[in-house]
Amino acid sequence: MATGIHMPSFKEPERSPQQDTSDLFGDDDDEADTNSESDDFEEVHVPSGAAPEKAPPEVIEVDDDNEAQEDEEDDFLPSRVNKYAPINEPSGSSPRVPPAKRRRPDSPPTKLPARPNGPNVHPPSNYKPPPVNHALPTLAQHGPHMPTYFNTSSNRNEPLAPSIINSEPLDEVAQEICSWIEYYTQNLNPEHVEIEAKLGIIIDKGSNSRLGGLSLTECVLPPELPIDTRFESNMPQQAHKHYNGLLNKLVAQAVPGQARVKYSHTKLVDEFYGEGGDKIRLTRDEKTGKVAACVRKKRIANLDVHSPKQNVDWRISINVEEPASNPTGNPAHTRRKDRISYTHQAFKIDLTQVTSSHNGPNQQLLHELEVEFVNAAELLRHRARRTQLGPGANPFDDLVRVFVNNVRIMARNSTP
Repeated sequence: MATGIHMPSFKEPERSPQQDTSDLFGDDDDEADTNSESDDFEEVHVPSGAAPEKAPPEVIEVDDDNEAQEDEEDDFLPSRVNKYAPINEPSGSSPRVPPAKRRRPDSPPTKLPARPNGPNVHPPSNYKPPPVNHALPTLAQHGPHMPTYFNTSSNRNEPLAPSIINSEPLDEVAQEICSWIEYYTQNLNPEHVEIEAKLGIIIDKGSNSRLGGLSLTECVLPPELPIDTRFESNMPQQAHKHYNGLLNKLVAQAVPGQARVKYSHTKLVDEFYGEGGDKIRLTRDEKTGKVAACVRKKRIANLDVHSPKQNVDWRISINVEEPASNPTGNPAHTRRKDRISYTHQAFKIDLTQVTSSHNGPNQQLLHELEVEFVNAAELLRHRARRTQLGPGANPFDDLVRVFVNNVRIMARNSTP
């Protein structure tokens, strides 16, 4: 999948004869789709010979990051972003050329505006860079793009080196995320770690509007940011539908020799028990009532990434989900999740519609998109090699870099 900044427009792939998918999100597969058809998701047309992906036996669910519900649902530590400590890691002479004589101008020169003082001159506060639209590309048909340049000496096109040292500089944003994940997971049980990114908006609490004016391009926000902010992961239903259509097209594509994008559709009900830092979440299959998972979830850390050129920002979260015994009594809070998951190699993109209620008649409907590691434990097994091999050239950094690329592609395709 291409990851360049300027991506070609999405083209409808040529389709081979297809099997009947009229009930693709119906009850054909009790494991992959646990309930009747959903009106909120479009159907996927799968090429002949491809089968829908079955849902995994254990479900990892969405956690609302809306501040109004953080303490009641799944926050076990303060909702503020945790601050983490830094991670230690004689000339020759030239011929003298006489200066050219200055000509007297026929008329006075036009007076230029005075330049602001100071080393860092920024555009005015009302400046808005032009939007950059990136269409979700089709899967690569002929391998990666190989840049070339025309060598006038040899009079032919030759491969273009990525730099004077024949390698690309490391992505600073991806490297910061690598170091952040490495720092906060070093004392955790890898088998219980969850690492995910949500699309959303970083809100400046002072103005109650989207954060702005900090940078012109994507940047990682420091924990010590002097602006009080919150992160909202809810998106409009139309945006949710837009992502559903784009991802369905990727499922339908089939390129020989490349990994397929697979899907699963689940409908689950979360029940929350306990109070304070001892909350337990019991997840049931909505159709059968069977328990899919029972965990005690703890929030470890959040890292916010601001993307002023896009319509959305994103937040990376590290959580721990420890198995727990099934609780008794009545739940303090419940929520229903209608989710389609798109899996590609080591990563999964979840589109989830969440209906939340707090033991009352009022219900809140949320739409969310998450990107997460299918198996965070596999990522953390490579953590030691990062210390041995250094940043960049190791499996840990490779996986995080692709994770970041997937989030960026989703963020850059937030609008039709």
